Amino acid sequence: MIDQMDVRRQQLLKAQAFLKHALGAPVSDIQRAATIQAFEFCFELAWKYLKALVEDDGSIVASPKAVFREAARHGIIDDPELWFELLRARNLTVHTYVEAVASQVYETIERKFVGALAILVDQDQDQS
Repeated sequence: MIDQMDVRRQQLLKAQAFLKHALGAPVSDIQRAATIQAFEFCFELAWKYLKALVEDDGSIVASPKAVFREAARHGIIDDPELWFELLRARNLTVHTYVEAVASQVYETIERKFVGALAILVDQDQDQS
């Protein structure tokens, strides 16, 4: 029988690896666009993975913000405010044709999302 949580985690790890690859490529407009696209995909997988984790613990949540609050309550993440900030960055990605917005989102990915995602997947691995 296929463990759905393991499948979700593997998808998230694969997306994380692609995001790291995009960030490691030589800096260019195309590299930045690829990184932002990888972030969008990775963020979606991350919040849905967190949703599955908190629902597995018996919580009922629907929105990303509710998921982050509940994940913090369960001790899965430390700082829901960080994840709220990442959600705002994710919501800005539809406006990345504006140079300043694209630069802001890219910086958030580099400075905050990569680390937060690493903590999430590493912490979950430790608990497995």
